[in-house]
Amino acid sequence: TEIASVISSRASSEEVGRVMGNNQSLQVGAEALSASLAGFVAAIAISAPFYLFAAMGAAGGLLLLRLRRN
Repeated sequence: TEIASVISSRASSEEVGRVMGNNQSLQVGAEALSASLAGFVAAIAISAPFYLFAAMGAAGGLLLLRLRRN
């Protein structure tokens, strides 16, 4: 992915393996957490995960805009 290429290009040759391993571990953990959260929320209401993740995406976008202005 693009993130992996950016990470590998910025890490020193001694750190590339560790950094890429950490990146992969965090990515797998995030995917597992999001799937678990979506399943839990879907048990409450089947359309709720769509609204929840749309709200989280909007909040992330607003955060990026705020950080970019600073």
